[in-house]
Amino acid sequence: MSRSVARDRIAVIPHGTEPHQEPDPPPLDRAVLLYGRLVEYKGLDVLLDAMEIIWRQRPDVRLLVYGKGPEARKLPDDPRIEASIGYLPDAMEDWMFARASLVALPYIDASQSGVGVQSLARGIPTVVTDVGSLPELALDESFLVPPRDPERLAAALLRHLDHGPELRDEVLRFARSRFSWDVVSSSCLDLYAEVLRETSVRR
Repeated sequence: MSRSVARDRIAVIPHGTEPHQEPDPPPLDRAVLLYGRLVEYKGLDVLLDAMEIIWRQRPDVRLLVYGKGPEARKLPDDPRIEASIGYLPDAMEDWMFARASLVALPYIDASQSGVGVQSLARGIPTVVTDVGSLPELALDESFLVPPRDPERLAAALLRHLDHGPELRDEVLRFARSRFSWDVVSSSCLDLYAEVLRETSVRR
């Protein structure tokens, strides 16, 4: 028998990460990165439609797709798309992220994203959809778009493509304030303490 739980009784502890000491510098060549399992809920179709809109204004922008999964078959044979389908060794992640101007999380359904936290920990601006807890990864409203909306996704990506190091500094500060292990562990301890207090009172 299932029981409903009041929303104010639910505590969410974010993914933890170890933010880098300095942000990755913006790459010279503009590129949007999609990384991870290539499954339907990740919104690859939406991102491909958004890139078609972007390429009308910025044919220089590349789409980087790294990962594996059934949605890989939808990738067109296009010289503007660089796809590496299969397992990416951990040792290559720094190289991959360093090439990204922006990371895109165009999910149509989600709970959270480890890739998003990884990108923020490097100071890489990340555009996310308004599903699950992904809005918590948005630096501000300009990085948050509705799901299944390639026009809004394209507009957000275009808006932030040509950022400088100042934005990356801001993203890294944001990651430290929200997702560093110090912050996450402190939130956990506070929650445990609250639960223990309530348990004591009930006894």
